[in-house]
Amino acid sequence: MGQIAGDWLQGPYVYYLYSTYGFGKGEIGQLFIAGFGSSMLFGTIVGSLADKQGRKRACVTYCITYILSCITKHSPQYRVLMIGRVLGGIATSLLFSAFESWLVAEHFKRGFDQQWLSLTFSKAIFLGNGLVAILSGLFGNFLVDSLNLGPVSPFDAAAILLSIGMAVILSSWTENYGDPSENKDLLTQFKGAAVAIASDEKIALLGAIQSLFEGSMYTFVFLWTPALSPNDEDIPHGFIFATFMLASMLGSSIAARLLARNTIKVESYMQIVFVISSGSLLLPILTNFLVPTSPKVKEGGISFSGCLQLLGFCTFEACVGLFWPSIMKMRSQYIPEEARSTIMNFFRIPLNIFVCVVLYNKNTNDMDENIQSGIRPLHHHHEFQIFSAFGALAMANSFAHISTQYHKFQPYTIETNSSCFVPKAIKLHSRRKSSSSIYRALRVQNAATKKAKTPAEEDWKIKRQILLEKRVRSVDVKEAFRLQNENNFVILDVRPEAEFKEAHPEGAINVQIYRLIKEWTAWDIARRAAFAFFGIFSGTEENPEFIQSVESKIAKDAKIIVACSAGGTTKPSQNLPEGQQSRSLIAAYLLVLNGYTNVYHLEGGIYNWFKESLPSVSED
Repeated sequence: MGQIAGDWLQGPYVYYLYSTYGFGKGEIGQLFIAGFGSSMLFGTIVGSLADKQGRKRACVTYCITYILSCITKHSPQYRVLMIGRVLGGIATSLLFSAFESWLVAEHFKRGFDQQWLSLTFSKAIFLGNGLVAILSGLFGNFLVDSLNLGPVSPFDAAAILLSIGMAVILSSWTENYGDPSENKDLLTQFKGAAVAIASDEKIALLGAIQSLFEGSMYTFVFLWTPALSPNDEDIPHGFIFATFMLASMLGSSIAARLLARNTIKVESYMQIVFVISSGSLLLPILTNFLVPTSPKVKEGGISFSGCLQLLGFCTFEACVGLFWPSIMKMRSQYIPEEARSTIMNFFRIPLNIFVCVVLYNKNTNDMDENIQSGIRPLHHHHEFQIFSAFGALAMANSFAHISTQYHKFQPYTIETNSSCFVPKAIKLHSRRKSSSSIYRALRVQNAATKKAKTPAEEDWKIKRQILLEKRVRSVDVKEAFRLQNENNFVILDVRPEAEFKEAHPEGAINVQIYRLIKEWTAWDIARRAAFAFFGIFSGTEENPEFIQSVESKIAKDAKIIVACSAGGTTKPSQNLPEGQQSRSLIAAYLLVLNGYTNVYHLEGGIYNWFKESLPSVSED
């Protein structure tokens, strides 16, 4: 809570502080753009390091970075303030990724019930985005107005709170990482995160939902004041802000009740939330055209049309309160643990682009207003119309997201560092009865043991158990090369066809377990749009003909070594007690269920094959 309070203390006084230093709207707009731009660029890099260097260390870095940002506020020099905004943008990325990543990993590592995580998220939003925000605003007002300490005093108070929070983190938190078993560089992490989004439409849709809604939310922060005071009326900002926070607290309370019910799916009720939030942001447009213009109201008052808009804005804030714990719950379910911070920061890239564009547009319009006379432009209402559309798009994406669970193929998770996907279930054309019997037996056996951490992890636990029972052995690349040459083993490369053609072990056979989306149905168009939202124009889906294709090329009694990019492992480690899933392991699982008896797994994957400079070929 102290870290969030440190952030809330600064918010109401950033613009005010810059204006007291004598900067105009244009210069202040540039400072804000720098903050969001740095969050998009540097924040993504620093946030991604959390998976490799440690989430606790990233949280400490957040404290240090934000403290330095607060210190820069004492200087009236534009360059120093610009540095402070850049530092603040980096800190914001860490605030919205490192802390949640640490919490989720620590929660699962200690074996707590998954339902507790939902309650934790709800309480965090209720207290952090509600009660703490209100108290921070009141305390900041007390420092500036009552004690007359000046507009820089809230930043000093924030630095003190951040220092206390950093001491608590250093003294009481344990460290956790993404995947410490591999020494991956930053570029590999970025590639893994991009592959994760490209390989699993659920992750891509989740990112689109988050970016679209947060884009609306952050832009709303800049636009609600001019919307409620179109003629520069003096409105009660503090009272309105407190009202917004109370509405947000109400929303988070509703979310806590919904998340506590196992019968209600998050993906289902979030569609309703997006419909309501989209409609609430249409109110500025409707009131502008349908409600007559009110005469200038008295000081501290709001016009009738402003009251209608305020009602809509409070409704939107209630939706924000519902959104945060719900999206946190969804992220804990769908984002792979080993690259959680990296992927979460990738989600913020489109968001920061949206906000930078809106700020730039707003800054340009404000400059035009300074040299024009006459009627005030309606660009604020146009922007609300745009972000109401964003809410509608978020709703559409949430519909596509929940549809994945009822599509003809069930959802899957991915191994981010190897382009690997893990289908939860794939239609098997043979031995269906025996496969189902094994699966049901393991489900019954698993029900008597400790509940798995997440649905994806529970599913992988079952598959891993079958791999161990079927004695699927892992071999390193040198042994695989020897077996291929001396014992007539076949290397089955299950990577996408494009990767296989680029380079593959000599003599390998390719049957992709994940293929490019081929169809153009409404469902497939929605999935393509979600991928394109992140600049990925080659979305993929699981290959329903995987087993049939393998059987057409390899006999049931053949000796097979299954390979993907990085391989994964069934061996347990401290952070991964069930090993690490990969598409090659899942392919091996499907093969043994369908009667293949001599199945091996390539540990280290094709990446290690190339690293050891073993024979490889490429195709044009």
